[in-house]
Amino acid sequence: MNERFDAPPLVEIIAELRWDIGSPRLPNGMAVPIPILPQAAQTYEASFTRFAQALGELGFHNSERIVPPGFPWMVNEPVMRYRFSGEVTEANKLKASSLFQVGAGIFTANAVPPYSSWEEFGPIVKQGIEALLDHGMPHGKIREVSPTLRYIDAFRSNLTNGETLHQFASRVMGIHVELPDALKGVGPTQIPVIQVVKPLEFGSLLVQIADGMSQNDKALIVEMVVQFSSNVPAESEAIFEALSKARNEIHTVFVSITKPIHEAMQQKGVQA
Repeated sequence: MNERFDAPPLVEIIAELRWDIGSPRLPNGMAVPIPILPQAAQTYEASFTRFAQALGELGFHNSERIVPPGFPWMVNEPVMRYRFSGEVTEANKLKASSLFQVGAGIFTANAVPPYSSWEEFGPIVKQGIEALLDHGMPHGKIREVSPTLRYIDAFRSNLTNGETLHQFASRVMGIHVELPDALKGVGPTQIPVIQVVKPLEFGSLLVQIADGMSQNDKALIVEMVVQFSSNVPAESEAIFEALSKARNEIHTVFVSITKPIHEAMQQKGVQA
């Protein structure tokens, strides 16, 4: 089921892929973060150009360097960003609020409001993935990737009614934190961050709630992140299927824990 809302608290969606570029590893298997120096970075420039040309065919002609030329950059750090530059029509309006990023061992597809649904954003993500896999990066064909899907929401005063994180998490989301008397003072005890990790058959879902700001308004920032316990073959269908599973898990949890404020978010029906 796909519940939709006219006034959702969504700030950004980030679909991220990471892959091994042959970095040295620690005894525990973790990759050592290493800088890409300007001399080595030259091997990536042709790949960035090919990727830009492929995205240009999709209407993403505007490119910008996140890291200035001649400066070192890190593995798994985006270096180039690509934005939509074509005519915005009803059929492609989501492209105008989407972007792609790429670097050594990393690719992201991002969407910001106005966002309609995964059914519309998902195909854009898949097109970006296919452009990446078809035009490649240095060091040979990408064999497998580690996907992550992240949803960031900001619950501002119109949804929180001025409640603290503790109060909102308890009343709306059903997350109750009981404190011992030793941690209670003369005023409300501050709980600036709540983290919950839900195990999944294919990985885990991290839900983090924290105090923050959004559009110059105090807000509760809720971040939901699905990580996979194993890598996925570097094939567009397999990657998209994994990201869709992650999206379904996030959507199900979001709809469940925000049920008391569905009216305030202007729910507009359920689609099968």
